[in-house]
Amino acid sequence: MTTLPHLTRRRFLGQSISALGASVLYPLLPGIRVSTPEPTVPMRLLQHEISTSLYETFDLLVDWNVDAVELSGNQSVDTALWKFLIRTWRIVPSGDQVTLADLEGAALAEKLVFSEAVENTRLILRGLPEGTYDSRESLLRMTDRLNTIARSLAPHGMQLGVASQPGSFVPLGGELGWNLLADHTDESIVLQLSTADAGRA
Repeated sequence: MTTLPHLTRRRFLGQSISALGASVLYPLLPGIRVSTPEPTVPMRLLQHEISTSLYETFDLLVDWNVDAVELSGNQSVDTALWKFLIRTWRIVPSGDQVTLADLEGAALAEKLVFSEAVENTRLILRGLPEGTYDSRESLLRMTDRLNTIARSLAPHGMQLGVASQPGSFVPLGGELGWNLLADHTDESIVLQLSTADAGRA
């Protein structure tokens, strides 16, 4: 793997870069705790197709040579059908998009049942609640909460992921929120960098 020893996480994420530039540089960044970009399709973008026919949606994915999908729950389709089609077409779930409310109580139990059925091992927070990036203190309180959630998922063979959002790249007391998130969350938590968010910073 090519390395750029002079390019640190903080220096990279502190720049105002285009999505194209980020996509080129991303694989070259050494030692950054973020997930590797995958050829994955967010299933939330195919809600209409899924509501019409999950069979036909998977046919479409196969035609596109899709290897992985990012789920958004079962989208009111029987979990057994998801399991059957994922196994039949050998399309790998790269994660299941969730909200913070999905990670507690009965909602979490449902997510775990669905994930186990479709062999998904990652729950991905598509954004942190409003106000999280308002201050350093509020963000650090959230990192404590995320660490607790990640530890509760581990016995189930599940990993927590957190996706960036526009507020992730707002300076908080001289530090970018995304940097603080990386520095104060457990190594088991996967950080997903959106090049669009970074490019708008």
